Amino acid sequence: MTSHRARRLVTGLALTLALTPGLTLATGSPVAAATACTGRHIDSESIRDTAGKVYGTLDLYYDSSTRRNCAKAINGTGHRHTMIVQITPCQRGTGATTYSCLATELFVQGKNMDEGNYISYAGPVNTIGPSAGLCIEASAAIYVGLPIEPYAIIPGHCS
Repeated sequence: MTSHRARRLVTGLALTLALTPGLTLATGSPVAAATACTGRHIDSESIRDTAGKVYGTLDLYYDSSTRRNCAKAINGTGHRHTMIVQITPCQRGTGATTYSCLATELFVQGKNMDEGNYISYAGPVNTIGPSAGLCIEASAAIYVGLPIEPYAIIPGHCS
């Protein structure tokens, strides 16, 4: 069962991805968090509204010893807001830079999705299984009461 906020995030992200050829968005059940991201920091994306105002940051890590990716959403507002961060491996597509994000894991609160009311950050969340050899997608949103909530997507990291 997908939570209301997760559906809103997926709806907002689907709009963005609809404008990006060759990409589709994964939908699934809720997922959750770990304790801390380990490994090497490999990417960041600003959590922005449609006007470009930055509300926080989505950070992505890869740990070669566990062969898992990890994501964490940092709240840059200084205020408590409902936040969501999620990460999942996706099936590879055709071509060097395209992939189809048909999730290979279900979303599970506390494992690969974290949704809650936070002042500083949401997550971290990890891929449930090894992500080596797969593409991954991480996404995050901060609910501040806008018609389209600030969000970030890090798509297409493939190993």
